[in-house]
Amino acid sequence: MGSRPGQLEMRRGWVLRRRLELIDLAEKVQPRRRLELATAAVMICSWARWVGERGTASLRSGGALQLKSV
Repeated sequence: MGSRPGQLEMRRGWVLRRRLELIDLAEKVQPRRRLELATAAVMICSWARWVGERGTASLRSGGALQLKSV
C-alpha cells in the first residue's frame, strides 16, 4: 500500500511506546483520572490498526492526535 519496508513496524513501535507511557502515567495519577487515561490507551490501540493500514499519525500541540490518509 505504498509503505516503505519497516514503516509499519515503526508506526506500531510508536503506538506501543505511547501506550506504555499512558500506563505508567496512570499508575501515578489520582484514581478518577485513571479512567480517562485508560480510555486514551484504548483509543491509541484502535488507531494503531487504522494507521498501519491507511495512513500516518502525528501529535499536534495540546496532545491532539492527527490522522492522515496516504
